[in-house]
Amino acid sequence: MVFAFRDKTLAVLCEKIFEKYKLQLNPAQLSKWLKKQGLVWKKVRHNALVSSTNPLKFAQEARERDEVLRNAWMRRLGQFCAEQLVFLDESGFNPRTGDVTHGWAKKGEVIRQKVPGPKGENYSLLPAMTVDGYIACNVHQGAVNMEMFRDFVEDSLLPLCTPYPGPRSVIVLDNAAIHNVQSPLFNVANGGCRTFNL
Repeated sequence: MVFAFRDKTLAVLCEKIFEKYKLQLNPAQLSKWLKKQGLVWKKVRHNALVSSTNPLKFAQEARERDEVLRNAWMRRLGQFCAEQLVFLDESGFNPRTGDVTHGWAKKGEVIRQKVPGPKGENYSLLPAMTVDGYIACNVHQGAVNMEMFRDFVEDSLLPLCTPYPGPRSVIVLDNAAIHNVQSPLFNVANGGCRTFNL
């Protein structure tokens, strides 16, 4: 039964088992049983992607996960109150964003899945999030460039922010090239917001 629903989470598998066998299991019990059977939760390899594994990409990801740097960043972030922070980052999606990425399989077994047809149109989401939730959000067809990002910051985000050290006064960004916004509105000397880079 697990292989019929190999892409389902433990909670969903528990429901399916109850529906079919009237056996009440919780996710912890099922996880223990699956491990005894030699089954593990692993990433699905889509057939089109199996041959395109790039070791340079993995090396870059490893560098980005440097624990010492992450801890130093967290200490620097600790100088601000939660109410001051606004997190801003773009995210891409398309009709295939919800495709299966993980499934159950025996250790050492590769889960292969055929890649469905074309992925369709790409969209970019530009959300600005605070401890109170989203305060601004735009959706763009295709990728976001520096000009679009700057327009979003200046027209949609900054009017909702306050000068430092007020609430919503520290904008947290990653180091993407399009985030290099040279705007006088960001300048503390002009009474604007501070930026804080990841």
